Amino acid sequence: MRHRFYTDVGTSPNICKIRKCGKQKQVENCAYCHEYACEKLTKFFAMAPDAK
Repeated sequence: MRHRFYTDVGTSPNICKIRKCGKQKQVENCAYCHEYACEKLTKFFAMAPDAK
């Protein structure tokens, strides 16, 4: 099974909260955000440590 990266998600109504945040802040990815690593991302990394 292929894992979907946030860039594959597009703008569907089910867009993940992390991707939605990045789109709103107009950053290429979370690493470019001045709030890195925010609570949303920290919780995601706790759930999926291989995503770091």
